[in-house]
Amino acid sequence: MQIFKRLLPLFFVQNNIRPILIFSLKICQKQPLFYKFGIYFTMKKNYTLFIDSGIGGLSTLAEAYKLLPQNYIYYSDNANCPYGSKTKKQIFEIVKNIILSVKKSYNIKVVVLACNTATTSAIKNLRKTFGEIKFIGTEPAIKLAAGLGYKKIVVLCTPATAKQHKYLSLAHKTKSKIKTIKMFKLASSIEAYFDTPSQKNKVWLQKQLYFARAKCKNFDGVVLGCTHYVLIENMVQKIFNKPVINGNFGVAKQVLFVCTGLRQQNTAFSDNFCKNQISKSPSSNSNNFRNIKNSSTKNIIFMFSRQEDGIKEKYIKTFNQILANK
Repeated sequence: MQIFKRLLPLFFVQNNIRPILIFSLKICQKQPLFYKFGIYFTMKKNYTLFIDSGIGGLSTLAEAYKLLPQNYIYYSDNANCPYGSKTKKQIFEIVKNIILSVKKSYNIKVVVLACNTATTSAIKNLRKTFGEIKFIGTEPAIKLAAGLGYKKIVVLCTPATAKQHKYLSLAHKTKSKIKTIKMFKLASSIEAYFDTPSQKNKVWLQKQLYFARAKCKNFDGVVLGCTHYVLIENMVQKIFNKPVINGNFGVAKQVLFVCTGLRQQNTAFSDNFCKNQISKSPSSNSNNFRNIKNSSTKNIIFMFSRQEDGIKEKYIKTFNQILANK
Protein backbone atom coordinates (compact mmCIF):
# COMPACT_ATOMS: atom_id res chain seq x y z
CA MET A 1 0.00 0.00 0.00
CA GLN A 2 2.85 2.36 0.84
CA ILE A 3 4.51 1.63 -2.50
CA PHE A 4 1.22 2.37 -4.27
CA LYS A 5 0.96 5.74 -2.49
CA ARG A 6 4.46 6.65 -3.63
CA LEU A 7 3.99 5.57 -7.25
CA LEU A 8 0.55 7.12 -7.78
CA PRO A 9 1.73 10.78 -7.74
CA LEU A 10 4.60 9.85 -10.06
CA PHE A 11 2.12 8.25 -12.46
CA PHE A 12 0.05 11.43 -12.45
CA VAL A 13 3.06 13.64 -13.17
CA GLN A 14 4.49 11.49 -15.96
CA ASN A 15 1.15 11.24 -17.70
CA ASN A 16 0.14 14.83 -17.01
CA ILE A 17 -3.03 13.80 -15.15
CA ARG A 18 -4.65 16.71 -13.39
CA PRO A 19 -7.09 16.27 -10.50
CA ILE A 20 -10.07 18.61 -10.65
CA LEU A 21 -12.60 19.20 -7.87
CA ILE A 22 -16.06 19.28 -9.40
CA PHE A 23 -18.90 21.06 -7.57
CA SER A 24 -22.39 20.12 -8.65
CA LEU A 25 -25.80 21.34 -7.55
CA LYS A 26 -28.68 18.90 -7.55
CA ILE A 27 -32.35 19.64 -7.01
CA CYS A 28 -34.61 16.68 -6.36
CA GLN A 29 -38.35 16.55 -5.86
CA LYS A 30 -39.44 16.12 -2.24
CA GLN A 31 -35.87 16.57 -1.11
CA PRO A 32 -34.07 19.63 0.21
CA LEU A 33 -31.42 21.34 -1.81
CA PHE A 34 -28.06 19.67 -1.36
CA TYR A 35 -24.59 19.82 -2.80
CA LYS A 36 -22.45 17.11 -4.27
CA PHE A 37 -18.71 17.07 -4.62
CA GLY A 38 -16.59 14.75 -6.67
CA ILE A 39 -12.98 14.44 -7.77
CA TYR A 40 -12.40 13.75 -11.43
CA PHE A 41 -9.25 13.47 -13.46
CA THR A 42 -8.34 14.87 -16.85
CA MET A 43 -5.40 13.73 -18.92
CA LYS A 44 -3.67 15.94 -21.48
CA LYS A 45 -1.37 13.96 -23.73
CA ASN A 46 2.30 14.79 -23.90
CA TYR A 47 3.88 14.83 -27.35
CA THR A 48 7.39 14.66 -28.72
CA LEU A 49 7.66 17.05 -31.65
CA PHE A 50 9.88 16.19 -34.64
CA ILE A 51 10.72 19.07 -36.97
CA ASP A 52 12.30 18.88 -40.41
CA SER A 53 12.14 20.92 -43.59
CA GLY A 54 10.52 18.03 -45.41
CA ILE A 55 10.44 14.26 -45.66
CA GLY A 56 13.98 13.50 -44.49
CA GLY A 57 13.24 13.47 -40.76
CA LEU A 58 10.92 10.49 -41.23
CA SER A 59 14.03 8.28 -41.17
CA THR A 60 14.87 9.63 -37.71
CA LEU A 61 11.28 9.36 -36.49
CA ALA A 62 11.14 5.72 -37.64
CA GLU A 63 14.11 4.82 -35.43
CA ALA A 64 12.58 6.57 -32.42
CA TYR A 65 9.19 4.98 -33.03
CA LYS A 66 10.70 1.49 -33.02
CA LEU A 67 12.31 2.06 -29.62
CA LEU A 68 9.46 4.07 -28.11
CA PRO A 69 6.06 3.98 -29.89
CA GLN A 70 4.62 6.93 -27.95
CA ASN A 71 2.74 10.07 -29.07
CA TYR A 72 4.62 12.02 -31.74
CA ILE A 73 3.98 15.04 -33.92
CA TYR A 74 5.92 15.25 -37.17
CA TYR A 75 6.05 18.77 -38.54
CA SER A 76 7.18 19.04 -42.14
CA ASP A 77 8.11 22.62 -42.98
CA ASN A 78 7.69 21.95 -46.68
CA ALA A 79 7.00 25.63 -47.37
CA ASN A 80 10.59 26.49 -46.38
CA CYS A 81 12.37 23.42 -47.76
CA PRO A 82 15.33 23.16 -47.86
CA TYR A 83 16.88 24.75 -44.76
CA GLY A 84 20.36 24.30 -46.20
CA SER A 85 20.12 27.45 -48.30
CA LYS A 86 18.97 29.72 -45.42
CA THR A 87 20.86 31.80 -42.89
CA LYS A 88 21.30 30.89 -39.22
CA LYS A 89 18.93 33.68 -38.15
CA GLN A 90 16.27 32.65 -40.66
CA ILE A 91 16.35 29.04 -39.50
CA PHE A 92 16.05 30.02 -35.83
CA GLU A 93 13.02 32.24 -36.50
CA ILE A 94 11.35 29.57 -38.63
CA VAL A 95 11.76 26.79 -36.07
CA LYS A 96 10.83 29.07 -33.16
CA ASN A 97 7.55 30.01 -34.85
CA ILE A 98 6.79 26.35 -35.59
CA ILE A 99 7.16 25.45 -31.91
CA LEU A 100 5.04 28.41 -30.80
CA SER A 101 2.32 27.45 -33.26
CA VAL A 102 2.22 23.77 -32.26
CA LYS A 103 2.31 24.61 -28.53
CA LYS A 104 -1.00 26.44 -28.86
CA SER A 105 -2.80 23.14 -29.46
CA TYR A 106 -0.57 20.43 -28.02
CA ASN A 107 1.44 19.80 -24.87
CA ILE A 108 5.04 19.59 -26.09
CA LYS A 109 7.64 18.26 -23.66
CA VAL A 110 10.41 17.26 -26.08
CA VAL A 111 11.45 18.66 -29.46
CA VAL A 112 13.66 16.70 -31.85
CA LEU A 113 15.33 18.74 -34.56
CA ALA A 114 15.38 15.97 -37.17
CA CYS A 115 17.56 18.13 -39.36
CA ASN A 116 21.32 18.59 -39.12
CA THR A 117 21.12 22.13 -40.49
CA ALA A 118 18.48 23.21 -37.97
CA THR A 119 20.51 21.66 -35.14
CA THR A 120 23.80 23.38 -35.97
CA SER A 121 22.05 26.69 -36.69
CA ALA A 122 19.42 27.03 -33.98
CA ILE A 123 19.42 24.51 -31.14
CA LYS A 124 21.49 26.68 -28.75
CA ASN A 125 19.16 29.68 -29.01
CA LEU A 126 16.06 27.48 -28.98
CA ARG A 127 17.11 26.02 -25.63
CA LYS A 128 17.42 29.55 -24.25
CA THR A 129 14.04 30.58 -25.68
CA PHE A 130 12.07 27.52 -24.53
CA GLY A 131 13.47 26.67 -21.14
CA GLU A 132 10.60 24.32 -20.31
CA ILE A 133 11.21 22.10 -23.36
CA LYS A 134 13.96 19.51 -23.75
CA PHE A 135 15.69 19.63 -27.15
CA ILE A 136 17.40 16.78 -28.97
CA GLY A 137 19.46 17.57 -32.05
CA THR A 138 20.91 15.61 -34.92
CA GLU A 139 24.46 16.00 -36.13
CA PRO A 140 26.69 14.18 -38.63
CA ALA A 141 27.83 10.88 -37.08
CA ILE A 142 31.52 11.79 -37.22
CA LYS A 143 32.17 10.60 -33.66
CA LEU A 144 30.50 7.28 -34.42
CA ALA A 145 32.48 6.77 -37.63
CA ALA A 146 35.77 7.67 -35.93
CA GLY A 147 34.92 5.42 -32.99
CA LEU A 148 34.35 2.53 -35.37
CA GLY A 149 37.86 2.94 -36.72
CA TYR A 150 37.40 4.95 -39.90
CA LYS A 151 40.44 7.15 -40.45
CA LYS A 152 39.52 9.07 -43.62
CA ILE A 153 35.88 10.10 -43.61
CA VAL A 154 33.84 11.87 -46.26
CA VAL A 155 30.90 13.89 -44.88
CA LEU A 156 28.04 14.80 -47.19
CA CYS A 157 26.11 17.78 -45.81
CA THR A 158 24.31 21.00 -46.71
CA PRO A 159 26.21 24.29 -47.14
CA ALA A 160 24.50 25.72 -44.03
CA THR A 161 25.70 22.80 -41.88
CA ALA A 162 29.23 22.94 -43.28
CA LYS A 163 29.83 26.55 -42.25
CA GLN A 164 28.44 26.38 -38.70
CA HIS A 165 30.83 26.50 -35.74
CA LYS A 166 29.17 23.46 -34.14
CA TYR A 167 29.99 21.30 -37.18
CA LEU A 168 33.50 22.73 -37.66
CA SER A 169 34.27 22.06 -34.00
CA LEU A 170 32.96 18.50 -34.28
CA ALA A 171 35.12 17.83 -37.35
CA HIS A 172 38.18 19.42 -35.77
CA LYS A 173 38.01 17.43 -32.52
CA THR A 174 38.08 14.01 -34.18
CA LYS A 175 41.40 12.31 -34.85
CA SER A 176 40.15 11.07 -38.22
CA LYS A 177 40.74 13.06 -41.38
CA ILE A 178 37.49 14.72 -42.48
CA LYS A 179 36.63 15.80 -46.01
CA THR A 180 33.42 17.85 -46.20
CA ILE A 181 31.41 17.79 -49.42
CA LYS A 182 28.73 20.48 -49.66
CA MET A 183 25.62 19.17 -51.43
CA PHE A 184 23.80 22.27 -52.64
CA LYS A 185 20.75 20.67 -54.26
CA LEU A 186 20.63 17.11 -52.97
CA ALA A 187 17.98 17.58 -50.23
CA SER A 188 15.54 19.35 -52.55
CA SER A 189 16.23 16.75 -55.25
CA ILE A 190 15.35 13.97 -52.80
CA GLU A 191 12.08 15.77 -52.02
CA ALA A 192 11.34 15.94 -55.76
CA TYR A 193 12.20 12.27 -56.24
CA PHE A 194 9.91 11.08 -53.44
CA ASP A 195 7.16 13.33 -54.74
CA THR A 196 7.63 12.07 -58.30
CA PRO A 197 9.83 8.94 -58.46
CA SER A 198 10.58 9.29 -62.15
CA GLN A 199 13.69 8.08 -63.96
CA LYS A 200 14.60 11.69 -64.70
CA ASN A 201 14.61 12.62 -61.00
CA LYS A 202 16.56 9.47 -60.13
CA VAL A 203 19.23 10.23 -62.73
CA TRP A 204 19.58 13.77 -61.37
CA LEU A 205 20.21 12.35 -57.88
CA GLN A 206 22.81 9.96 -59.23
CA LYS A 207 24.61 12.72 -61.15
CA GLN A 208 24.99 14.81 -57.99
CA LEU A 209 26.39 11.82 -56.09
CA TYR A 210 28.82 10.89 -58.87
CA PHE A 211 30.02 14.49 -58.96
CA ALA A 212 30.63 14.37 -55.21
CA ARG A 213 32.36 10.99 -55.53
CA ALA A 214 34.79 12.46 -58.05
CA LYS A 215 36.04 14.87 -55.38
CA CYS A 216 36.99 12.08 -52.98
CA LYS A 217 40.19 10.01 -52.93
CA ASN A 218 41.59 7.53 -50.42
CA PHE A 219 38.65 7.46 -47.99
CA ASP A 220 37.23 4.54 -46.02
CA GLY A 221 33.76 5.73 -44.93
CA VAL A 222 30.92 8.11 -45.78
CA VAL A 223 28.89 9.99 -43.16
CA LEU A 224 25.43 11.22 -44.12
CA GLY A 225 25.18 14.74 -42.71
CA CYS A 226 21.51 15.30 -43.54
CA THR A 227 18.49 13.21 -42.61
CA HIS A 228 17.22 13.51 -46.19
CA TYR A 229 20.27 11.62 -47.42
CA VAL A 230 19.38 8.57 -45.32
CA LEU A 231 16.40 8.01 -47.62
CA ILE A 232 18.79 7.28 -50.52
CA GLU A 233 21.38 5.41 -48.46
CA ASN A 234 21.39 2.48 -50.90
CA MET A 235 22.18 4.80 -53.79
CA VAL A 236 24.97 6.53 -51.87
CA GLN A 237 26.55 3.20 -50.95
CA LYS A 238 26.49 1.90 -54.51
CA ILE A 239 28.10 5.02 -55.94
CA PHE A 240 30.75 5.56 -53.25
CA ASN A 241 31.30 1.82 -52.70
CA LYS A 242 32.25 2.37 -49.05
CA PRO A 243 30.49 1.89 -45.72
CA VAL A 244 27.82 4.56 -45.13
CA ILE A 245 27.15 5.79 -41.59
CA ASN A 246 24.17 7.74 -40.23
CA GLY A 247 23.33 8.81 -36.69
CA ASN A 248 19.60 8.11 -36.52
CA PHE A 249 19.82 5.30 -33.98
CA GLY A 250 21.82 7.48 -31.60
CA VAL A 251 19.08 10.11 -31.78
CA ALA A 252 16.46 7.44 -31.12
CA LYS A 253 18.30 6.26 -28.00
CA GLN A 254 18.44 9.85 -26.75
CA VAL A 255 14.68 10.20 -27.28
CA LEU A 256 14.16 7.03 -25.26
CA PHE A 257 16.33 8.33 -22.41
CA VAL A 258 14.90 11.87 -22.30
CA CYS A 259 11.29 10.64 -22.39
CA THR A 260 11.60 7.67 -20.02
CA GLY A 261 14.96 7.84 -18.26
CA LEU A 262 15.86 4.46 -19.74
CA ARG A 263 19.03 3.61 -21.65
CA GLN A 264 19.62 0.74 -24.05
CA GLN A 265 22.94 -0.75 -22.97
CA ASN A 266 22.53 -4.46 -23.47
CA THR A 267 24.53 -6.52 -25.94
CA ALA A 268 21.64 -7.08 -28.32
CA PHE A 269 21.16 -3.36 -28.81
CA SER A 270 24.92 -2.81 -29.12
CA ASP A 271 24.98 -5.34 -31.97
CA ASN A 272 21.98 -3.75 -33.62
CA PHE A 273 23.57 -0.33 -33.20
CA CYS A 274 26.49 -1.24 -35.46
CA LYS A 275 24.22 -2.97 -37.95
CA ASN A 276 21.75 -0.13 -38.03
CA GLN A 277 24.28 2.59 -38.67
CA ILE A 278 26.47 1.10 -41.39
CA SER A 279 25.63 0.05 -44.94
CA LYS A 280 28.50 -2.13 -46.14
CA SER A 281 27.10 -3.58 -49.34
CA PRO A 282 24.05 -3.19 -51.57
CA SER A 283 23.04 -6.79 -50.98
CA SER A 284 23.07 -6.55 -47.19
CA ASN A 285 21.65 -3.05 -46.80
CA SER A 286 17.99 -4.07 -46.95
CA ASN A 287 18.53 -6.44 -44.02
CA ASN A 288 20.33 -3.98 -41.75
CA PHE A 289 17.29 -3.24 -39.62
CA ARG A 290 14.79 -5.29 -37.67
CA ASN A 291 11.71 -5.99 -39.72
CA ILE A 292 8.70 -4.16 -38.31
CA LYS A 293 5.36 -5.76 -39.17
CA ASN A 294 1.89 -4.33 -38.78
CA SER A 295 3.30 -0.82 -38.41
CA SER A 296 0.84 1.88 -37.47
CA THR A 297 0.81 5.66 -37.39
CA LYS A 298 -2.10 6.00 -34.96
CA ASN A 299 0.21 7.65 -32.38
CA ILE A 300 1.63 10.12 -34.89
CA ILE A 301 0.16 13.46 -35.95
CA PHE A 302 1.46 14.81 -39.26
CA MET A 303 1.50 18.58 -39.73
CA PHE A 304 2.62 20.69 -42.70
CA SER A 305 3.44 24.35 -43.23
CA ARG A 306 1.99 24.11 -46.74
CA GLN A 307 -0.95 21.88 -47.49
CA GLU A 308 -0.91 19.86 -50.70
CA ASP A 309 -3.29 17.28 -52.10
CA GLY A 310 -2.41 13.82 -50.81
CA ILE A 311 0.66 14.96 -48.87
CA LYS A 312 -0.35 13.33 -45.59
CA GLU A 313 -0.98 10.01 -47.33
CA LYS A 314 2.42 10.27 -49.04
CA TYR A 315 4.19 10.81 -45.71
CA ILE A 316 2.35 7.95 -44.00
CA LYS A 317 3.20 5.63 -46.91
CA THR A 318 6.87 6.66 -46.85
CA PHE A 319 7.07 6.27 -43.07
CA ASN A 320 5.62 2.77 -43.19
CA GLN A 321 7.98 1.84 -46.02
CA ILE A 322 10.95 2.98 -43.93
CA LEU A 323 9.75 0.87 -41.00
CA ALA A 324 9.15 -2.17 -43.21
CA ASN A 325 12.55 -1.92 -44.91
CA LYS A 326 14.50 -1.54 -41.69
